[in-house]
Amino acid sequence: ESQLASIKYDSLMVGNEGSKILLGVNVSASNKKDALIGSIIMNHNKVYNYLTTDLGKRDDEFGLPILTTDPVNFKDKEVSYFYGMPVTKKVGLSDNNFSFKTINASKYYYIYYKGKYGGRQTAIQQLMQKAKKDTMRSGELQQWFLEPPSEGDVVMKIMLPVYR
Repeated sequence: ESQLASIKYDSLMVGNEGSKILLGVNVSASNKKDALIGSIIMNHNKVYNYLTTDLGKRDDEFGLPILTTDPVNFKDKEVSYFYGMPVTKKVGLSDNNFSFKTINASKYYYIYYKGKYGGRQTAIQQLMQKAKKDTMRSGELQQWFLEPPSEGDVVMKIMLPVYR
């Protein structure tokens, strides 16, 4: 909690992040008013329950939930995304609804965001504009939920991988 209290929100920063293996679900959801956050909450619970109940993992055996998506699709009527949680290694999965996704190590532009989920577009646009200004190419946008997603305020780290 002290780390959350010391976060500087809405400031663009640069950093590096190592590779990750995510266990999660691929989803397409409506981008209407509250439908997207509703879908994210439902899939958070689905992935969390699969990890803790079906795979018997404790909370300290996996990382913060990460949503990956195309950075420009937040204007579309339907949004496709992968929602998962980092695990240390791939294991056999008994449920076809779940899959693994590898995120490669990269340099990132990132912003900490706190507020309604729908308000994150400004932060995403800031990241995209910075990448364009610096003539960097970008990869899939990552939204790290520092607190479980909710219909109230969300606390997240929005990260855009960049490279030449």
